[in-house]
Amino acid sequence: MKIIHTSDWHLGHQLHGYNRDYEHQAFLDWLADELEAQQADVLSHYLSHQWR
Repeated sequence: MKIIHTSDWHLGHQLHGYNRDYEHQAFLDWLADELEAQQADVLSHYLSHQWR
């Protein structure tokens, strides 16, 4: 079984008011391609921040 572990994506966050949707989409596109290329069975994500 191949597991890919990631963390701290910060999706939806802004940087000093700058909208980062384009960066987030580019990351997710890259991640999807990488998961397919690596033939991953599981994607694990560590979320270090509490959402309110």
